[in-house]
Amino acid sequence: MIQIENIQDYHGKTLKRSNDYLYIPPDNLLRPYISCYTITRPASMSDEYTIMPSASSTIVIAVDN
Repeated sequence: MIQIENIQDYHGKTLKRSNDYLYIPPDNLLRPYISCYTITRPASMSDEYTIMPSASSTIVIAVDN
């Protein structure tokens, strides 16, 4: 499970980061198919989240206790 300590202590390649999220680039072989992996800490996010339509697809995986 991703916890706030994991996000803050992550030292791999990132495209963008804050205390509450990471944007991690995929391996070079996957870049034609995957733009990035986004790891977030939902407890820090607003209850209202707006998604704008685009041509890309998103897969969301939520992990709970």
